[in-house]
Amino acid sequence: QFLYFIGGRGGMDYMTLSGTPSGVGMVPQMEALVSKQAVEQGGALLGKELWTKVSEHCNSAQAAVETYLHLITSLAPNEIQLSTVPPSPSIDEGLWQHECMRLYISGLNKLVVHLSGICTHTTCPKMTATSEWLFLCACHKQPQECPAVDYAFHTLDGAATVLHSTKFFSERKDPPATLFANMIRRLYRIFAHAWHHHNEAFMEFEKMTKVCERFVRFSLHFSLLQKDILMPYPEI
Repeated sequence: QFLYFIGGRGGMDYMTLSGTPSGVGMVPQMEALVSKQAVEQGGALLGKELWTKVSEHCNSAQAAVETYLHLITSLAPNEIQLSTVPPSPSIDEGLWQHECMRLYISGLNKLVVHLSGICTHTTCPKMTATSEWLFLCACHKQPQECPAVDYAFHTLDGAATVLHSTKFFSERKDPPATLFANMIRRLYRIFAHAWHHHNEAFMEFEKMTKVCERFVRFSLHFSLLQKDILMPYPEI
């Protein structure tokens, strides 16, 4: 057995899991967490068994959701549905959305880094997606034009700040109903810019991570994004 650890907002949580790690803190193989049948069958059974294992070992609901999402995206990257829809009706919808958003922001940060060198102030002086869509950056006293890379970092920093704000998220109150929808609309523009203007690099990154597909499926499942504005994955 070994300790798998993950740090969350509520502190460090530890899971003692059977397996053979190759180093301290390494993620175990899926077979160490769920039954062989669940691994072979995948889908809902895999999600249910993994959630049961994780929730039994974490000391808070937030830590359980964060750990589950980390494991399912690491160990079953092609099971997109399992990382966008809660594996159990017992999971609070607001908590699930909050942890998914934290995961997507992390993925988007990595995408922006992946585009460094080709998405610059010189190549992309404005935040556009196609020749028709020009987006103003809302992270200023008055919305204004920004180079695409600045727009991306401003938007990601702003979203991360909101997600960690006790003004919007606390045990005593739920966030405004429009909060995630507004955040997702602005974040999606980063995907749209990358897909339209840096398609080869975007597809290379997406093939490895599937972060855009997760983001889109999550947003559509919770009706947080309008399908008619989709560019990446318009067929979903």
